[in-house]
Amino acid sequence: MKKTLLLLVMLASAYAADAQNGFIAMGPSQFKSAVEADKNEQVIDVRQDWEFKKGHLENAVNIDVMGDDFEARVSQFSKDTPLYVYCYSGGRSTEAAEKLKALGYKKVVNLTGGYSAWEKALLPVVK
Repeated sequence: MKKTLLLLVMLASAYAADAQNGFIAMGPSQFKSAVEADKNEQVIDVRQDWEFKKGHLENAVNIDVMGDDFEARVSQFSKDTPLYVYCYSGGRSTEAAEKLKALGYKKVVNLTGGYSAWEKALLPVVK
């Protein structure tokens, strides 16, 4: 119950701060807590395959935002369940978050600072 309440408070505050973007932006610790509290986690790494292979977040699916098949590949995810997206530094994931919102995904959460900020925060990665 506490985790759910914490997640709701974090999402509400992040949403209020970034509502103009149409998606939610969270720093590494907040992003990690939100993903852990979400029972239907959907995490997308929008970097290129070679970047993903160097290291990524646990349970992330690699779908290159610049790939011709981005829209087709993200269609496997529910539009009603939060999507968590990240790239290396935040630029491509911001683009991906905007695309996902335009495609009708209701709750999209972008990792501010991306994978590099995640690593700097000494959070776990899969290599």
